[in-house]
Amino acid sequence: MKRSLLVLLALVSLAAAVPLGGQEKKSPKDLPLEHRKWLEEDVAYIITPKEKDVFLRLESDRDRNIFVGAFHARERV
Repeated sequence: MKRSLLVLLALVSLAAAVPLGGQEKKSPKDLPLEHRKWLEEDVAYIITPKEKDVFLRLESDRDRNIFVGAFHARERV
């Protein structure tokens, strides 16, 4: 229970750190191959539209890797 709360807080914090009006949303084709594959194949049927929107607005591969880790940690809980 405590872990799921921490993971949820991490995802919410990450989403809050991405001002949806301020950063340009990327197209999946603009992502590095690893992240494009993750988005279009690995989680295509389980990621929510809001999560996908936040992911596409992330600016760095580091932020995307943190998002992917938090996403999968949440799914296991």
